[in-house]
Amino acid sequence: MSDTLRRVQDLVTRGEYLISRHGFRELLADDILIEDVLAGVDRALLLEDYPDSRKEPSVLVLQRDGDGRPVHVMWGIPRNQGTPAVLVTAYRPLPELWSDDFYEAKQAMTRKSKEFIHEGRFAAEVPVDLIEDETAWSPYLSPDDARKLDAVRLALRRGDVSEAAKYGRIFELTPVAAK
Repeated sequence: MSDTLRRVQDLVTRGEYLISRHGFRELLADDILIEDVLAGVDRALLLEDYPDSRKEPSVLVLQRDGDGRPVHVMWGIPRNQGTPAVLVTAYRPLPELWSDDFYEAKQAMTRKSKEFIHEGRFAAEVPVDLIEDETAWSPYLSPDDARKLDAVRLALRRGDVSEAAKYGRIFELTPVAAK
């Protein structure tokens, strides 16, 4: 067993873990409950081990949710502190991209998604293509989609709604008082 995975499992068991903002957004996007991920970490199967990663020691593991469906989870541990375990990202592996047992990647593919940009009183819902492959930092945006998102962000920052609307749906946000 990987030393990094063993350390992640020990930290999670002791309650010493955090969920990255990105990781939580990915959990939401794929309808994965954090409790399922936490409950399954002790049975995690190692897919990739990155003990000398530039950022932090990390592992990509295969876990199962409460219904037995596969979930790939990237866990990391801050190098200098050694605690807490950090859920970096998690996603449901697509059968088209992975072997039947979800251990080995097949090939890169793209899937339609939406990114949300918030600037001031406006928000934009912008369609993008996510590029998914077997690497640990997937999914990726193409440079063109990243530039499109920047164009929307800058247009909204200037208040140029018509320019931002060329790329997606624009919403004006209105605060609501709770009663």
